Amino acid sequence: DNTVVLTATSADQISTYYPEGKHGLMTYFMLRGLKGAADADKDGSVSLKELYSYMKDPVEREARKLNVEQSPKLNPPLEKLGARAERPWVRTK
Repeated sequence: DNTVVLTATSADQISTYYPEGKHGLMTYFMLRGLKGAADADKDGSVSLKELYSYMKDPVEREARKLNVEQSPKLNPPLEKLGARAERPWVRTK
């Protein structure tokens, strides 16, 4: 009940290096999000929901620019996590 798995890709994809960010594509956006870019409500903390919502679309978009498909996955999905997804993961202030 206390485990959440966040992966860089779905099972049939390969994770991609992001030359612009000098990291893996998901890692780049995840680190930015954890540093505060994902703090959508500006409360000084980043929740799992904020982090996943922040990074999913940019990872998919930038992967397409690199001519690959990469979709981060969350297990269990946000809709099954309920209130647990809203808990702070990291404080940004």
